[in-house]
Amino acid sequence: MVRLGAAGIAACLTGVLLGGCGVMKGTVTTVLEADMTLSRRVEVVAAGDLARRMSQENALGITYSSVESAQSGFRKYWGNDGFHVEASVLGAPIADWCHNFTNEFASRDYRWFVTYYSYSANRTMNSLTPPHTDVSPGPAGVPTLTLTEYVTMPGRIIASTADRQSGSTASWTVGLQKLNQGYRVYAKSRRVNRLETSVSVVLLAAVVALTALTIIHRRRRLDA
Repeated sequence: MVRLGAAGIAACLTGVLLGGCGVMKGTVTTVLEADMTLSRRVEVVAAGDLARRMSQENALGITYSSVESAQSGFRKYWGNDGFHVEASVLGAPIADWCHNFTNEFASRDYRWFVTYYSYSANRTMNSLTPPHTDVSPGPAGVPTLTLTEYVTMPGRIIASTADRQSGSTASWTVGLQKLNQGYRVYAKSRRVNRLETSVSVVLLAAVVALTALTIIHRRRRLDA
């Protein structure tokens, strides 16, 4: 059971980045489902001195706590391209998720033919940096960080603060400067309720057919 917010992951990255040089790349993928459950997967790979620091026990400074209603996983390993950290939380009810991560919010607005979904989160340096983190520049040099955050919504995204969006997915590209400044993640989507739409079409067709039969029946009676 893992406490896995994007802010928490970024806090880990910040603590490691500020202590040494190297290159780090990562992705944070958040998926909001139509049933208002949320899943998140984080993948990070580091090279150089950052990889060594991350491989040390507790180097990330992350605290894992429970989202009891969700499945979770975590692993770290050395690969050909550096040191890897992967973590995931699957199927967390949004109420439980937002209780654990108060800087994130999601909502659903049902309107018969369509349902609107929204997801938002504020990524700030205060929320990203864990307590007692040494924020002095590392003597070994300035690290390089590229973090891409993806948010996938039910239906099609109709508004967002993303750098890019296509279909149901929006993405933000974050470097060390943007991480320091903080940024807002927001996406709103619209999903067609197919069952309700189909029922409405059938009912409308039935009403039209019944009206037509009534008119025909009345005309026949008048002609008789």
